[in-house]
Amino acid sequence: AGGRRRRRDGLRRGGRQCTALTQVKVPAKAAEAGDGEQQLFVVSCYTRFDNLAHGPRGKEAKRSLYTFRMNPADGQMVLESISAEPVMNPAFSRMHPTRDLMYTCTESVAEPGLIDTWAVDRESGALTKLGSISA
Repeated sequence: AGGRRRRRDGLRRGGRQCTALTQVKVPAKAAEAGDGEQQLFVVSCYTRFDNLAHGPRGKEAKRSLYTFRMNPADGQMVLESISAEPVMNPAFSRMHPTRDLMYTCTESVAEPGLIDTWAVDRESGALTKLGSISA
């Protein structure tokens, strides 16, 4: 068709290769008055390309996890927090179904994978790494 090819290998943020988007719903009581239920979105980004089986385009991210808050009234997303803890290529992320915990799984063909556990602060969007186990 001659149109632009669509890339399906991840989200892009400022030319960085981002790999996953995890949604965290914030209860209405924590949302600002009149905004309804706000949501946090955690975007996971590749930090090292040298140990991936595929060759992503773009640039390696300096940080691995970026937390945004979305206001459903207008759809605007605002960057709330950037993880300070180094994490190599967090490719998959999932929220715990009932607790404020997020799990990330790293991706590498050269190093053992890890599953990291993060505490999610719904008010600030901050992520605090609680621990890691071998995948």
